[in-house]
Amino acid sequence: MNRVSYLMLNSIKFYSMKKTAFFFIFIVTILWVCYVFYSGESLAFGIDVSHNSGDIEWQKVKNQKQYAPIQFVVIRATMGKDRKDKLFSENFNEAKSNGLIVGAYHYYDPEENSIVQAENYLSTISLKRGDIRPVLDIEDTGNLQTVERLREELKKWLNIVEREYRVKPIIYTSYNFYTQYLKDYEFDQYPLWIASYSLIRRNDPIVLESDILQFSDEVRVDGIPEFVDGNDAKNLEKIRLW
Repeated sequence: MNRVSYLMLNSIKFYSMKKTAFFFIFIVTILWVCYVFYSGESLAFGIDVSHNSGDIEWQKVKNQKQYAPIQFVVIRATMGKDRKDKLFSENFNEAKSNGLIVGAYHYYDPEENSIVQAENYLSTISLKRGDIRPVLDIEDTGNLQTVERLREELKKWLNIVEREYRVKPIIYTSYNFYTQYLKDYEFDQYPLWIASYSLIRRNDPIVLESDILQFSDEVRVDGIPEFVDGNDAKNLEKIRLW
């Protein structure tokens, strides 16, 4: 089951008492299904997790039957200048040992030094050939600097990590944050992982051209006690380290 099927099921449940709204969502979903099938787009289903996801039984995750097979997982490694996800090493190693393609992301704190944040991330991870590229998660502008300064600091982080791994990191952010703060400011050169849960935006160029689409934050997966984010990657090989 890809993002379209998942969203169809949830649309039915959510709009059962609102027939007009459901009908509209249903039509949009059908159009998107047609686009996926007739365009030949092949999607890889994956999830992202942190210690907030609870204790994960990775063998159950690998063998879950509720959706399409999970092919990749991106795990939070660090936050800000000195915080580390307390289950990162365990989750990363267990997911990898169970045959999943793995990646690691840094949650960016806009109110802390970008260079120190990059050092925190690089000292925590050790990505290998075949893993997903480094990922920067940016969701907030903070209150201590201008947006222009934030963009400069983000580029510092990205440049430091790019020098270390010799590939451009992936930027994860929401649709609204990207369009308001990052679009047209030289961030389009980086692979984009966009969070957009709206079916209405399925044909938006930013969504269509993103490398990974996070389509829901309420996916249930066997072996994980909490809801997780569901993601589809258009070309998984493109965003891996080679």
